[in-house]
Amino acid sequence: MSSVWALGLLFFVKSIEIVQSRCSKSQYESGPGYWLKCSNGTIADVSNEEGLSAITMLNSNMKYISANSFIKHRGTLIVLNLQNCEISDVHPLTFSIFPKLKKLSLSHNKLQHLSNSWFADTPNLEQLDFTYNQIETIQTDFFKRIPSLRLLSLDGNHLNCLNPKELEPLGSLAKIRILENPLSLLCRQKVKITF
Repeated sequence: MSSVWALGLLFFVKSIEIVQSRCSKSQYESGPGYWLKCSNGTIADVSNEEGLSAITMLNSNMKYISANSFIKHRGTLIVLNLQNCEISDVHPLTFSIFPKLKKLSLSHNKLQHLSNSWFADTPNLEQLDFTYNQIETIQTDFFKRIPSLRLLSLDGNHLNCLNPKELEPLGSLAKIRILENPLSLLCRQKVKITF
């Protein structure tokens, strides 16, 4: 009986080690500041750091991003990558406090809707990656707030249509990816003609 208990305890300890937060900090290669990369991390891991220009968090269990989640880095953040973090909801003003933000990736999460309030003050945003979420709708005028956008990735979502008229404010857009979405035939024809 004690060997079964010991084996169970060993398995439990090994399981805890697997989900332990692992973070590394390095010089940000495209400018001043640092790049924090965390696996299984939390917002607390980010809050304790200074001078971050880039944040990458993988395999975290966030679910919700509050308006204050990354507020400490509002004047320096250029890249924010939150992949496979179980994110299903975002406070309306979360990203609007980052005027220097150029790249945002929320790929492999559980977002269902994109809100136009997210990017109220992000004039430098060039890349958005929402691949492999569950996005069904994009709020009207969503793209009006991000005129500098050059790359938009929406692969692997649940979009039925992406209205080309909604994309007109994106004069800088060089590439859009919308593969693996259940686009209707009529929508596919409109998008093909436009791009």
